[in-house]
Amino acid sequence: MSLKLRLIISSLIILLFFIIVTGYTLDKAFYTANKTAMQEQLTTQLYLLMAATEIDNKANISMAASLLESKFSLPSSGLYAYITDHNNKVLWKSLSTIGISNPPPITLDKGLQQFKQQHFKNTDYYNLSYGVNWLAGDNNIHITFNIQNDLANFNKQISNYRTTLWSWLAGMAILLLIALSALLYWGLSPLRKVKDEVNAIESGHQETITGDYPPEIQVLTNSINGLIEHAQNRQNRYKNALGDLAHSLKTPLAVVRGLTEKLPANEQTQQLEEHISKIDSSIQYHLQRATTSGKSLSQQIILKPVIKRILSTLNKVYHEKNVRIVNNLSESQTININEDDALELFGNLLENAYKWCNSKVFITAHNKKNQTTLCIEDDGKGIDTSNQKKIMQRGFRADSNTPGHGIGLAIVQDILAMYHSELEISQSELGGAKICFNLK
Repeated sequence: MSLKLRLIISSLIILLFFIIVTGYTLDKAFYTANKTAMQEQLTTQLYLLMAATEIDNKANISMAASLLESKFSLPSSGLYAYITDHNNKVLWKSLSTIGISNPPPITLDKGLQQFKQQHFKNTDYYNLSYGVNWLAGDNNIHITFNIQNDLANFNKQISNYRTTLWSWLAGMAILLLIALSALLYWGLSPLRKVKDEVNAIESGHQETITGDYPPEIQVLTNSINGLIEHAQNRQNRYKNALGDLAHSLKTPLAVVRGLTEKLPANEQTQQLEEHISKIDSSIQYHLQRATTSGKSLSQQIILKPVIKRILSTLNKVYHEKNVRIVNNLSESQTININEDDALELFGNLLENAYKWCNSKVFITAHNKKNQTTLCIEDDGKGIDTSNQKKIMQRGFRADSNTPGHGIGLAIVQDILAMYHSELEISQSELGGAKICFNLK
């Protein structure tokens, strides 16, 4: 998982948690506040109802209409009142109860007050009850005042609030995510820049990281530049040391070769010349391997001129074969590889193709998704399936009668490994071997 994705997911989880907790808290607070306000309102209505009530000795109730809430006089207004005796018999009820079916009123002992929510016939109500002993003449009459409030408007108000609340919170969450994404984009831009520079170094467009970065990242870029410089210095030391070695051996070898040329031709001089050639080839091979730079120090080269140089040499060496080359490389075909590595890589592969072909060698390239697939095939006898893995082992020779050292494909494998690629050997439609590999 990328660093950017980690930050976005973790921020999203925290943001969702914060939004949910905030929304729940605000919803709970609003609901509690409205419920408390409703209870206080019903308590006020209860006291007004008690103030407007008059009871005679026979428990007949008369009501001073001027003191009552106007909703008590409107049918189905949502506010209802009952007065019951100790047997739960309704002594009085408000005009608003006409034509509706309400929860039955309750009876309480004197001095008790109860506030609760009731559900009756798919409708919710708040019910406030208060039990009293009413002095009417010489009689104490036990009655209970009940006030009920239909919660339809209350629930609608809560629902509207919740819709508004969560809409605003969702909008805030989206705005915060946009702001957070912009902040992450800006904050991670130095890392993207470092990535682009590293890719440019890998592709050979630049040699070191040159950008100016924040202190936290500058330490990383300095370390990368240090590693690149160290690798270059070490490679140069190897190259120089082997170059010096090759130079020091060239003169003695030239002297020995000159002496053999003056000697009369016989079997011993031929063997000596053969061994001198082997020593010279070995020196050139190890010198070339020291200059193999690998992908971290690669460069972008045009491939066709490199191939032409190699073919020009091979056509001279194998002039008697009169090999026909089919080369479909475009003039602008490029790959990311050090030029010396390319010469060694294609030199070995094309030399093998010339060596084993009958008369034809094909060179093809296919570009797909920033990657180039290169293939070299011939019309020779091909490579047996049993030998396709062994042939890349250092020193293995499929045919000991043909001159060679058995290290060509091993060198190719080593070079490709530095560029994170590998050889694929198969049968060519020409009848011989087909060797392919991928490079960017």
